Amino acid sequence: MQIKKGFECDLFSVSAATPGEGIKLNGIPVCLENVAKEDSRIDLMYKGTRVFIAEHILAPLKLLGIEDAIVVGKEKEWDFARPVHRFAYSVNMKTGSIFGPSDGRHCYELLEVEGVYESKESQRYYTVPSPVVYEKPGLGSIEILPSAPCTGMQFSITAGKITVKARVYVTCKQNDKELLDKILKSRTPAVCGLDSDEPMWHAIGDFTADLCGIGKLTDAVVNAEVGFDYHALTIGSLRKLSEIEKGGH
Repeated sequence: MQIKKGFECDLFSVSAATPGEGIKLNGIPVCLENVAKEDSRIDLMYKGTRVFIAEHILAPLKLLGIEDAIVVGKEKEWDFARPVHRFAYSVNMKTGSIFGPSDGRHCYELLEVEGVYESKESQRYYTVPSPVVYEKPGLGSIEILPSAPCTGMQFSITAGKITVKARVYVTCKQNDKELLDKILKSRTPAVCGLDSDEPMWHAIGDFTADLCGIGKLTDAVVNAEVGFDYHALTIGSLRKLSEIEKGGH
């Protein structure tokens, strides 16, 4: 899928980017090098500009199969009941630097706009060259295994006694609308805890944002045991993958 024409939603605007340009949030290229915070959320920072909760806009973009986009935040009012708003204010960032609705869901408005996308399925393929295992004491573990082209991202994410499994695509095929709704309209663990299926479905979206949006993976098998700060696992595994590809261990 690619963006045919620009559009605006309540909290952000999206416009087409040059093919191969990738995704930019408030001018920040989405890449591993620009990750400034990875715990219960992802912040990106580049040349003094910072964006908060990047995963909540990246998840719908990637699940729609979008490779290139220019996104600008439009949030206009501070909500100091939200910790991220207080932090953004304290470091002199604007309200538009914060992505995602206040109820803790992803930017699902991307699913509801019409006439702005055109079907152009990417054949790009990127998986891990060998199994990547990353553990962080007290936070959990993640294992990423190679997978063949067009097999998608196969997730199995566990928190305590709850496990959610899903296969999603960021290239080759389109995801079922019912599955997209289930993922993108589920609330973050920071809002509803980890004691039900809902936050685990949200985590599927976050993992897609991190591993496919920031890490550019298209096909892999991902098994993870997580707590609240699971972004430390996804980004940690991507950094380990980067070291492997550079010839490290």
